[in-house]
Amino acid sequence: MRITSKLNQQVANLWERRVLRYLAIGSWNTFFGTAVLAIIHYLFATSLNTASIFTITAVISNTQAYIVQRKFVWRASGAIHSEYPRFFFISIVNYFAGLGLIVFLVDHEKLPIVPCQLTIAAVLACFTYTAMRLWTFKFRD
Repeated sequence: MRITSKLNQQVANLWERRVLRYLAIGSWNTFFGTAVLAIIHYLFATSLNTASIFTITAVISNTQAYIVQRKFVWRASGAIHSEYPRFFFISIVNYFAGLGLIVFLVDHEKLPIVPCQLTIAAVLACFTYTAMRLWTFKFRD
């Protein structure tokens, strides 16, 4: 029993580190967004272009990301009316960066869409964490 209790305490201590929560929740958000992208691509690849598929995915996945990041990563209690516009602005910057990259990689370089999305998400995660910490949720470590 002591080993289990000690392991539980170590996991709880790790969960208290915001950057680890960000990585864990970010992994979920990436999985969720990539799954939505893959499903929409599978269903509508013949009728929608890559930019449209990416845009629909962004709206769905960013709404979900805000909800879980606010609650689990940032544990924010500030006013949603001031946080959400900042979150949305960072999401728009990410959207256009991701859109440009995915259209270039998929449409011009003919690379597969899901690995491209995963790579782009990893690159943009560093920018996003910093912007969220310093501006959206205004944490100073």
